[in-house]
Amino acid sequence: MTVEQIELRKILTQMLADNGINRETIKGFVEEIVSEKVDRAIDRIIHETNMDSLVRTTIQNTINRTISDEVSWNVRRVLGSVSISIETHGSFRGGESDGKG
Repeated sequence: MTVEQIELRKILTQMLADNGINRETIKGFVEEIVSEKVDRAIDRIIHETNMDSLVRTTIQNTINRTISDEVSWNVRRVLGSVSISIETHGSFRGGESDGKG
């Protein structure tokens, strides 16, 4: 450090001390800010996770209902008055079936 830098540091330290700010108060400010940012990040991640789950469930329900309706309609069309009940199983993830249904 140069002499000028040392003097500037002393002046700034004194100015902060005159206003009641020291290393401990600065540490408290930083902890408060970091804690707030972490809380916001956690809230954002939780919200995004919940949205992903909601979208995935809605898509899965729509696919199951559409498949069931389409199969039922085609069977009725081919077989006439035969009534069937379709139950779908499995999940849809990322464009691929899990192979269960």
